[in-house]
Amino acid sequence: MSKEVGDYLLKKEIGKGAFSVVYEAIKKSTNEEVAVKVIDTAKSDPQKLQGEIKILKMVDHPYIIKLYDVFDGNDGKLYIITDLVKGGELFDRISDKTFYPEDKAKIVVKRLISAIGYLHSMNIVHRDLKPENILLKSPDDDTDVRIADFGFSKMITEDAQILLTACGTPVYVAPEVLNAKGYGMEVDMWSIGVITYVLLCGYPPFFASVLGIKYEGGVLIAADTLGSYGSMALFKDLERVIKLGKYTIIAGSGEYSDFIELNETLQKKVNGDECCEGKENGYKPSELYSYAQRILYKHRCDQKPLFVTLIVGGVKKDEIFLGQTDMYGTSFTENYVASGIGAHMAMPLLRKEWKDHMSREEAEHLIERCMKILYLNHCWAGNQYLLGVVDSEGSDIIGPITIDTTGKWDIIA
Repeated sequence: MSKEVGDYLLKKEIGKGAFSVVYEAIKKSTNEEVAVKVIDTAKSDPQKLQGEIKILKMVDHPYIIKLYDVFDGNDGKLYIITDLVKGGELFDRISDKTFYPEDKAKIVVKRLISAIGYLHSMNIVHRDLKPENILLKSPDDDTDVRIADFGFSKMITEDAQILLTACGTPVYVAPEVLNAKGYGMEVDMWSIGVITYVLLCGYPPFFASVLGIKYEGGVLIAADTLGSYGSMALFKDLERVIKLGKYTIIAGSGEYSDFIELNETLQKKVNGDECCEGKENGYKPSELYSYAQRILYKHRCDQKPLFVTLIVGGVKKDEIFLGQTDMYGTSFTENYVASGIGAHMAMPLLRKEWKDHMSREEAEHLIERCMKILYLNHCWAGNQYLLGVVDSEGSDIIGPITIDTTGKWDIIA
């Protein structure tokens, strides 16, 4: 149902946020197609809103959303008029395509760099670059992008060349932003790097962390409780460590729904009648690991890959097992493993501190130190984690364990 607001005829809703609705509209005086964003001023942050409008009025670039007009409707609503883009979010386009071929990804990245270079030349830092804030002009063109949503954008001035506010979306934002110890315009380039990875691979590079350690007589596996994309607000308190039978535990970093799907398939194997046929108390951990590898391989062959890195640990009779298989099919067994961002940030400490005949107490302490590195030093984990323990007596899941953030920690690996 059409609605008239000033010189604009609002036609159909094309987007919706917490405090706003976006409409496809026509400017009556020129018959020009535009987008009208209707903002509930009572619910929005006025300072943030005015800052966004100020920056949009300043910029004019082919790959940045263009502002035409702003007016108060005297009805508790603010109306922002921009050019109309009909291609949706880059996030949805990547989801539909799974990933971008290199030639198209190169064009998108080149255009993003052009737009960000322009913003930086005006001393503007965006601070929230992500596929959801990049729009496509047309449904038929995968590369004609427009950077939008300048709500977190900020002007760098001579008096404030270093910014301190922690903001943005964790998986795309540079670590120094989350640390809030001071940063500048270079943080946008980090975000473009993450977006480049997502374009080419179809998933982000930094997943929730899972760590595994063998100790004398058993295995520990720990996982933080954040969601697939690092969102501390929407996806948390997730169970990424799960029992698989009596003597095996599994954990997964990556897309949480894919991990749950894989777990359900493995649980059917363990709980099926065929499981215990000829087996004493079910399968060995290494056998379940091999079965999981075959499941992941079949999904890749069917071009429906599960975006999950799986860690399997267990103890049965004389076997103390710890193995990892990533989403590409790379598999190995080791004395210690790490996936997600933990593979980069915690692995140096694991490599340095792990030793033969490590006690359970020593192993738990090493896990704790690794999780503190991820949470306190690098902000790539939540402040809680689950700990799976398995030995010859069986398995148990402990937690969530809250990381002690008091005091001073000298734990940088």
